[in-house]
Amino acid sequence: MKVEIDTNKLFSATNDNQYIVWDAMMSSGKTQTIIKYMLEQSTVRFGAKQDKFIYISPYLSEAHRIAGTEAIEGDDLQRPRKVRYDDPQYEDALLLNGGELPTYYNLELEQSQLGFLHPNQKNKDGSKETGFKLLVESGANIVSTHNLFKLLSLANSLDIDLSDYTLVIDEALETLMCDDTFTASELNKFFENNILAMNDDGVSVQFLKENFGRVSGTNVNTTEGTRYEYIADACNKGLVYRFGNRVVTKFDATILTMFKKTIIMTYNYKGSMFDLALKQQGIDPHIEHFGLQVSDIKHLITINEDEKMNSVGVSRNPKTMVKSGKYPVLTATYFKDDAKGTKRVAYPNVNKFFYNKLFNLWCQKEKVDIERRLWTCFKDDAVSIGKGSNKTNRFGASFLAFNKRATNDYAETDHLAFLINVYLQPDFVKASSYNEWHLHRDHYSLNVLIQWIFRSAIRKHQPINLYIPSERMRNLLKGWLNGEVITYATKADDMTEE
Repeated sequence: MKVEIDTNKLFSATNDNQYIVWDAMMSSGKTQTIIKYMLEQSTVRFGAKQDKFIYISPYLSEAHRIAGTEAIEGDDLQRPRKVRYDDPQYEDALLLNGGELPTYYNLELEQSQLGFLHPNQKNKDGSKETGFKLLVESGANIVSTHNLFKLLSLANSLDIDLSDYTLVIDEALETLMCDDTFTASELNKFFENNILAMNDDGVSVQFLKENFGRVSGTNVNTTEGTRYEYIADACNKGLVYRFGNRVVTKFDATILTMFKKTIIMTYNYKGSMFDLALKQQGIDPHIEHFGLQVSDIKHLITINEDEKMNSVGVSRNPKTMVKSGKYPVLTATYFKDDAKGTKRVAYPNVNKFFYNKLFNLWCQKEKVDIERRLWTCFKDDAVSIGKGSNKTNRFGASFLAFNKRATNDYAETDHLAFLINVYLQPDFVKASSYNEWHLHRDHYSLNVLIQWIFRSAIRKHQPINLYIPSERMRNLLKGWLNGEVITYATKADDMTEE
């Protein structure tokens, strides 16, 4: 299905607003449209540009696609592969980075004309953060990932001028993140030694650098160059919260104010975590809707309504509850036994249930080829559900994490199983409440489900068969397909598990 986009209207609105959201359903053509926009704003092939761009993508593979580059085969770091072309304009056009030509482009792709460069670690600090700063100072167009950008946002001072750049964010950023800098024991030790301390609000954390050196025995009161550098800066900007033995960091939207313009490309933005986080920090972007409508794809989705297969996800059935309490079925909590070892009543081995049902459905009844299958569950249960005695029927190769976004690698799959009931992590709910972000739990859950579904053949406007045993998740999808809209929470109950 070809989607007609009024690029004149979209580009005009983009040029007129400092902050803008391109809100369009997946496979609506956002990527090709942003490439067209960037090319139109550039005046010279490979040369000095009217507008300079920093493009932030969820994954390195997508960063390569935008840049028109290729990763070295088998390279875990996905560094750009050097491929020689005989274009006489090419070497003259490349910007030097650390005295080397950093990459060669596929010149058959029009986005190669933008000359995007990837930050690398070939600098005195050996860090991509420094590589990013060097590229900014050289005036290059830059392509990188969400992870690097979030690190940059936590720094106390970037000490670089971004005012000539347009920032493009592909998919909404995570605004609350569980930080893994500290183990539980290390976190407690840092508090015991007064390196970390709670602020008066009882939630946010400060980092006392003067005690860091004393306790470590270095007598150097700085975290610079250590693995604590960014968390220390984030603490002292009021961006870190402690909940028990967990640390949660908050995205600092201040970095967006440093750019000439910010373009956010996503779907269902209003009411999302990113929307609420930006609003709380004084940024309320203009939203432009375009591309596919739900009515365009509704007929492509067939939902499995088999009562026996879906019985495991019916919340009103008391047999699906654990003895120790009424946990919502198929949540992360439900998949785990409680601390006392209490087992589920009706499905003591829900993982075996799912393996058997999928094996029967896909391997015996419908005989679906492996490359056409796609399923997800919580990470801890993936091996148990995905294993099987018959290697030709194993499900492991068909697994895709439920929070995977912005990848086209599974566009041939048309038989899908979303085996879980998704809620926002409890620590994120606490942090959202503390920040007065009225996030609706159903908005979050629905967005996760839609993003995952759109990794499949529906991206190519081909029909898919979908198994969603969770009654709640299945009804959320049906509501969306029927035009129901979820935005903000209206009460505290809208943010938590039932």
